This record gives sequence, C-alpha cells and structure tokens, in this order.
Amino acid sequence: MTINIFQEFSRSLQEEGLTRKSLAARVHVTQAAISNWEARGIPNDKLIPVALAIGNDRFLNAVIEHQTGLRVFADDLDTDDPLVVYLHEKMAQKKFEESAERAESVLSKGRDHFTATDVNKIRSYIDSGESLVESLESLIGSLKSQIRPVEKVKAWM
Repeated sequence: MTINIFQEFSRSLQEEGLTRKSLAARVHVTQAAISNWEARGIPNDKLIPVALAIGNDRFLNAVIEHQTGLRVFADDLDTDDPLVVYLHEKMAQKKFEESAERAESVLSKGRDHFTATDVNKIRSYIDSGESLVESLESLIGSLKSQIRPVEKVKAWM
C-alpha cells in the first residue's frame, strides 16, 4: 500500500484540530507556506518537523514510511529500527511536555480544590508520562540491539 502523504497531512490537521495558522506558528513558517505544502507537497526536510509539530502518531508513521520506505504504517506492526523508535520517543516527549503544561496549574491548587476536569488533566499527564517512559525504554532497547552486533564483531577480531 502506498501512503498518500497529502491525505494523511489533511487528515492529521483535522484530527488534531489544528488550523494552518497554528501549524505555521509551530513550524515557524508562513501560513502561505502551509497552503503551498497542501497543494504541492511538504518539502522532505520539513516532513519530520511538521509531523512532530502536528503531534499525530498516524501522520508521523506515514512520514517515516514515506521518507524511509520502512513499513511502519500498519497499526499492528512493530519495528526496532532506531530511527522509527527515536521519532516515536520524540513524539511521546512532546505529548508529555504539552500534558505537563496543562496539568501544571492544576497541580499547584492542592487536592482539596480539584475539579473533575482537573483530575482528567492530571490523569492525562500521568498517562503521557507512562507513554514517554515506554518510548524511552524502547529506544534504549533498540540502541542496545544495534550495539551488540558491533561488540560481537570486535570480540572475533
């Protein structure tokens, strides 16, 4: 299956509730540049920064597959490729930071003053923290698996 990066780009903007203006601000380009990208395609050097700025896992997978040819788009497919694992870790880190910002004001209130919305923000913060830890563990495991073959070669020499 060939990834239609144009469809995935539009879909991810809609899913994340982002406007062209807000994405332009996140990527530090003009709104006209975003419109041009929708019509002509996102330049290759901007694909990963755009995917991380959008914050949509599906679009990040589509970008990775589009740029590398690695099959990572299927939801049930896991990969140990360090690039893929690293980019997923960056996405998890971004989501954790955004969640931490939302929860920061809530955490300073004190437990007696939490509303249901506050509790949900804290849960989101905890969940994204757990996701970040899992991503970091996966990245470390991936990097270790890449190092082991080098160590074995050195041992043979």
